[in-house]
Amino acid sequence: MDVCNLNLNIKVTKLNKKYNQKLIDYLYKPGMIAGKKIINKRSNVHIIEFDDYTRIWFLKQELEIIKYDKNNK
Repeated sequence: MDVCNLNLNIKVTKLNKKYNQKLIDYLYKPGMIAGKKIINKRSNVHIIEFDDYTRIWFLKQELEIIKYDKNNK
């Protein structure tokens, strides 16, 4: 799924690489696309902000997300 809308409510459903436990704790937790980060001249990554104001960025190919309606948990 290609997400480019800021403030889109999402849930991370799968990480495609091995990560430490702190990142795995955010699986299936609601968050939103808070912005973008340029990590080199060719790659933009999305910054995901979770309800506890933690912000994490991932490469598109490293995660799967779903749209999430915050009103219908």
